[in-house]
Amino acid sequence: MPAVSAESVRLKRILVYGDSNTFGWIYDPKVGVTRLPVEKTWVRVMADKLGAGYEVEVNALGGRTICRDQRTGIGTGSRIPGPLFNGMTSLPAVLSENLPLDLVIVMLGTNDAKAAFKTTAD
Repeated sequence: MPAVSAESVRLKRILVYGDSNTFGWIYDPKVGVTRLPVEKTWVRVMADKLGAGYEVEVNALGGRTICRDQRTGIGTGSRIPGPLFNGMTSLPAVLSENLPLDLVIVMLGTNDAKAAFKTTAD
């Protein structure tokens, strides 16, 4: 039986592509919007439960939609053009920059239900 070194075993790579729920933003009426400690975000909890054989990459943007442009918003201290909130606009580049991937988890849709988009559950 051939010997297998730790270096030759490739980790399973997972990309999680989402919005503020994936990022970990939470609303607290006493302080407003804050971020959960990173280790308490659902993505980190999942990664910890999966264990050492997995590498989990996260790409999360508050306000991201499945396929709708938003108004220009503020990101990390700079303006983000509205079309970049459209998940279908940035997904190809995000996939390319994270290859190789074994699994992609898309957690979007919450922002698409905003009243401003005048959409229904259907």
